Amino acid sequence: MALEPIDNFDEMKLGKAAVLTANWRKENVIKAFLFHKNDIECLAQEEGVVGVRFYIGITTKENGEDAPDMIAVGVNDQNEDIINETSEAKSIDEFSGIYDFALPCPELCDPESILFKAIGNVNPIRTTSMMKTVQHSTENECFIKLGEISEQEAVDRVSIWQCEMNKELISIYFNIEDLDAVFNEFTIINEDTNALRVYFGLEDGVHRVILIGATNSVNDYYSDIDTPEVYVNTAAPCTGNGEVSCAVNRILYTTCTES
Repeated sequence: MALEPIDNFDEMKLGKAAVLTANWRKENVIKAFLFHKNDIECLAQEEGVVGVRFYIGITTKENGEDAPDMIAVGVNDQNEDIINETSEAKSIDEFSGIYDFALPCPELCDPESILFKAIGNVNPIRTTSMMKTVQHSTENECFIKLGEISEQEAVDRVSIWQCEMNKELISIYFNIEDLDAVFNEFTIINEDTNALRVYFGLEDGVHRVILIGATNSVNDYYSDIDTPEVYVNTAAPCTGNGEVSCAVNRILYTTCTES
């Protein structure tokens, strides 16, 4: 079944998309990330949110190892990240609006997916319990605030990626309506689709974002659904070149350029 056109995404054959993910993985530690439909719906319920922006960051674990991560923030109709300043000793009524509910690969991957196999052997961890604790929201209850982090912690994470690792790709923006449409299309293909996995790719030096439906209905990890086609972004993601998809207020953008 052919996918329907979505405003900011084009259809692409799965095999071609796999070539793009192979191009990306040659120089980048993060391969993909996954987010749950219910968590996005909960974020969309917050005041003023019309989209969601994911920033690439690096988290230093207790054992000293660095692991890739994705930080989510709501975005308003002025293309601004909705981030609230909080005191260092945050009270129960203070919320930063910065969330850590995405599951990155190479820690949580689908090792059977053609998009992953193109990446090569990166020794994925196959269960969420082995990587980090994420309680996904349900249809009846939102849990995204359990994964909230402070503004300073978010800046620390993205600074490692942007400054120490000197990576060009900074963030990815999704319009909520586009995400709803993508979820609906993949649900038609597989009614158990409850998440989206986003792979990174490169096509002739251009950053590409590849979306495929995912489900954990059978496995103890989220597996990509069986589909001949996926979605690829038409609008440029945010890089250090300052594309229009970048945030207007740049607390998490180019954190290493200030003198």
